[in-house]
Amino acid sequence: MNIRQAEKQDNTVNSKAGGKMMVRGVNRKIIEINNVEGGYFEKVLFFVKDDKRSSPDDLLEGQASKYIAEGCTLKYRTRLSLTAILSLCVKILTVAGFGFSAAVLFH
Repeated sequence: MNIRQAEKQDNTVNSKAGGKMMVRGVNRKIIEINNVEGGYFEKVLFFVKDDKRSSPDDLLEGQASKYIAEGCTLKYRTRLSLTAILSLCVKILTVAGFGFSAAVLFH
């Protein structure tokens, strides 16, 4: 895995009301990772948030590498296994059964 950092000057053209054009320049810090394992992708580009641009380069590269190593997974996304789903269903049915039986007994 090869890591390269770059600063990019992005000149975009935005149209204003009245037909006037405005050119806006934005500096972006980019981390490029080449030779990504897996066979589907050639490279990955990370655009560093503006508030993190002053972070040390080795920290940014480490975070990018860690993200790639973890398979670019979302932080809060988890996949439930079949046993976990069945266990949850059994628990819900058990509580519903107790509720039903209590309603019948005390009615």
